[in-house]
Amino acid sequence: MDMKKNGIARPSQGRKTKSGPILRNVYVHQPPNKGMAGPDTPTVLYRRDIITDDSAHHKVELEFVDFEGRIRSLLRPRAELREAKKVLSALLDSGVRDDAQLTEQNLKQVLSAPPQDAKAMHLTRTLGWHESGDYVFKTNTFSSEPTPRVLHEDAVLGASVKNWANKLSVWQRRIGTLCRNSNFAVFAVGVGLAGPFLRFGQEGVGIAFNLSGFSGRGKTAALCLAQSVSERATYLDLPTLNVTPTFFEEKGAECRDGCVVFDEFGSLQGGTSECREVIRAMAFKVRDGRGRGRSKSGAVAVGQSELRFRVSVMTTSEKPLVVLSNGTRVAGEEVRYIDVSVPRADTGILDSIVNDRYYDKAKRSGMLGRCAKRLSQDYGQPIRYLVWHIIRDQSAERQFTNSLERFQAIISAKYPDLQSRYVNAFGTVYATLCFASAKGVVPFDQDRVQEAMLAIFERSELVMRLHRGAADDEVKDTIIKLQADLRDKSKAPLIKKGEHKGAAVVDRWAIRREVSGIMQAVLDPDALCNRFGANKVERLERYLLQWEVQMPDTSGKPRQQVEGTGMKKVKRPRFIVLDLDAFAALSLGKD
Repeated sequence: MDMKKNGIARPSQGRKTKSGPILRNVYVHQPPNKGMAGPDTPTVLYRRDIITDDSAHHKVELEFVDFEGRIRSLLRPRAELREAKKVLSALLDSGVRDDAQLTEQNLKQVLSAPPQDAKAMHLTRTLGWHESGDYVFKTNTFSSEPTPRVLHEDAVLGASVKNWANKLSVWQRRIGTLCRNSNFAVFAVGVGLAGPFLRFGQEGVGIAFNLSGFSGRGKTAALCLAQSVSERATYLDLPTLNVTPTFFEEKGAECRDGCVVFDEFGSLQGGTSECREVIRAMAFKVRDGRGRGRSKSGAVAVGQSELRFRVSVMTTSEKPLVVLSNGTRVAGEEVRYIDVSVPRADTGILDSIVNDRYYDKAKRSGMLGRCAKRLSQDYGQPIRYLVWHIIRDQSAERQFTNSLERFQAIISAKYPDLQSRYVNAFGTVYATLCFASAKGVVPFDQDRVQEAMLAIFERSELVMRLHRGAADDEVKDTIIKLQADLRDKSKAPLIKKGEHKGAAVVDRWAIRREVSGIMQAVLDPDALCNRFGANKVERLERYLLQWEVQMPDTSGKPRQQVEGTGMKKVKRPRFIVLDLDAFAALSLGKD
């Protein structure tokens, strides 16, 4: 990798700054491009011995000329140096050029000769930080040493695909407007960049967040932003949650010390039990970074008996995790896999608009669409710049720790009873962004980082629960009665759009309807007042609005105009509209 070509200037020799830390040289290592074979290039060559760091197995690298005339590499177990027949079969399967030199006898001579490069090379299939202090990408390795200590196996085999495009400054321009108008965009960038800093955290494990909110609020755009810091991020590139639990640990191991995103719980096949299994896997398997123990044969397939990794995770869902779990989350789950609620307002993830033009829905959609399109062309550089600065600056860990402790102090002053594990997850993102901002990796300053992270923290599940408070006994009793009635289909029939256009049905006080995949309950407020009393209904509405169960209209008024309900004869009647699934969770005592 040419550092200048990719926008990374090679630093000067290590020197002390005014504050004391030593700035080291950073080297980017990758295997040389083998290119095309010449007229004198041998068909097969014993290049070097290979040591695989994942399993300590010894292999050999054979260079060969394929049928298109390109020079390629093949790795085989060292035991096959005496089994020319097996090696020949493997070469033929890999596309070796079939010529007069390619005989079993000639191959025996090649394998019995000493390797062209006497020094063995260390290879790995594990990304991220290694004990040597190097950070391994699939295409290259960032190191403070001038000679490579470990490379990714795909880089040597030529199987790795370039996963960066354009310059860092271009990526920064692409996301600048979005980050100024969205706290969630700043947060997503931080989650995407947090992977290399996870080893400096107090637990040394991963972090996991879920963005929950209605469709069309920009949640997927936030995922694209998180993924763009390390690789291409179009909507088609985002993996969905329609996978097996085993896939989670394999994906985590593949992206070690990086970021993993999964789009939409709605793509998951199955019901509540399947959702619970995925939520639990995210909290205790992916976030904690430990897969299941494997048999000997299974360990050979992945190179380890038990996959271990550190990753930052972000997922999306239309319903809160507590609703997807049918109101029950096991102990320790809420502080490991943290739900962050995207506002119900039309602005969605654009929750800190500084330019009034983006209050217009069309302009908001246009800006999000342009940003997502550009991220398919400009991606992958931020994580490389961040790793480069972490290796270069020996005080990186101290700077990260200081920022983390500063965030902890701010939060503990306001919420002293919150678990430290919960606060540290947000603190890790905050400290990552502070370092990235100081090094010029992100297009916003540390004041913007603090503003955005505190706003996101206030939108998290446990903090919102503290603000909402508990319902009084009369409101609880009203909720329980309403839930029982809404489960009765005769009392709250399902009405499809345009189904009822006639006169009002006597005694009808509630209907159910489905809008954009969300099941809603539409209640007649006058009928509720007659049944429970106006004072109780007023307190009930206040409580439901706090919990974001009652759905205001687009102008922010608590009640919506709904036509064709069959409940009122007056023009433009206003009703109480509830998210039925979220309301179901309230009846389980989750105050």
